[in-house]
Amino acid sequence: MSGTYCAACHSFDLAENFRWSDTNESVGHFRRRLFNGTPLYVKLVMFLVIPVACGALACLVVPLIPAHPNANPIVLSILAAGVGVLVGGIAMALTPLSGLVARLCGVNFRAFR
Repeated sequence: MSGTYCAACHSFDLAENFRWSDTNESVGHFRRRLFNGTPLYVKLVMFLVIPVACGALACLVVPLIPAHPNANPIVLSILAAGVGVLVGGIAMALTPLSGLVARLCGVNFRAFR
C-alpha cells in the first residue's frame, strides 16, 4: 500500500483514502491500474535492466578508486555491484526517472485517465 500527500490538508495518508474528483476513483486503484497496464518489457527495463546496469557501472568504477592495500578487489567489486543495483532500483522506484523511462519506451500514462 502506498501513500500520497494532500495539498489541501497538508498531510500524508494512504492512497486508498484519496479520490479523484472527476471520476471518484481512488488514487490507490488508479496506481494499480497504471502498474497493471504497463507492458512487461517496460517493467523489466525499469526494475531489472537499469539497476543491473548501475551495478555493472559501479563495478567498473571501483578499480579507479584507491583502496586500502589489504582490501580484496573482488569483494570491493561485489559490494559496489550490490550498492549500484540498490541505488538503481531505488532511483527507479522512488523518483520521476521511472516515468521518464516508461515514456522513452513508448508508454503514455496520460492515456490511462
